[in-house]
Amino acid sequence: MSTRNNHTKPKPLKKDLTKAQKAKRLSELLSLATASRRWLMIRDEDISGMSGVGIVAEGVEFSNGWVAVTWDSKFASVTIYQSISVAQTVHSHRGQHDTKIIFIDNLDEEEKDQLLEILERMKAPEGS
Repeated sequence: MSTRNNHTKPKPLKKDLTKAQKAKRLSELLSLATASRRWLMIRDEDISGMSGVGIVAEGVEFSNGWVAVTWDSKFASVTIYQSISVAQTVHSHRGQHDTKIIFIDNLDEEEKDQLLEILERMKAPEGS
């Protein structure tokens, strides 16, 4: 199994650390927490009739590469996968329709515009 980055497992905290050592340790721990990335799963077509179109799921990719997905449907659930590629493969219905994964943390202005364009296109009535 590959991981997204090279974070090492945190060492146990010793009670006799100096202020500088505690600050460094806290920084290391926070970098693990902030290495997680949030994303949206967006579909143009719903061939299964279960999840709909537009934003169908939210997810988070943890610093170790594992992924949690929660579905926005009448059959809401949370699932865990070893990687985002596994989650996307499982839910892409073998390429029969377009399933996009868009990371939403730290979007620049161009990426925000692209996301808005995708979402607006999905809301537009067919033929417009």
